[in-house]
Amino acid sequence: MTRVTRNRDFTGRAAAVLCAAAALTALTAAPSERPGRFVHVANLHSDTVSVVDTRSGTVVDGVPVGDGPDSAALDPDGSRLYVTNSAADTVSVIDTRTRTVVETVGVGHEPSGVTFSPDNRNVYVANVGADTLSVIDTRTSRTTATIQVGDGPTGAATQTARH
Repeated sequence: MTRVTRNRDFTGRAAAVLCAAAALTALTAAPSERPGRFVHVANLHSDTVSVVDTRSGTVVDGVPVGDGPDSAALDPDGSRLYVTNSAADTVSVIDTRTRTVVETVGVGHEPSGVTFSPDNRNVYVANVGADTLSVIDTRTSRTTATIQVGDGPTGAATQTARH
């Protein structure tokens, strides 16, 4: 009986991992391609973002970013990727079509998690070393606010209002 339970636990975990991978792939699709074509991976120790082609399963490009890229968020239309650079206290904004950094935005100490506001006008960045949340205006690529939050924030998520 224990063996069956372990298999069920493994199957459930495997399904959860596959669902998460599928969701990540869909979120990082380039706008000119079918959804799920590319996955973007922040590489902490090489200061790059790898662009992985999900069809071939190969890295097709590497984009140099700031020191210590930690996490990334793709805008809804897939044209901009925001990457936190934890050792540089910046966020790199990558044009996914040209695969180049088009902006570098200063934020708080040791930026970690990054997410978009529901209306996509702002990007929120959790700064683990500063105990703050930076707000970046996506139209101007400027930090417009810094909000003091709890001790060592590592991520952020947004919620839409329910009517």
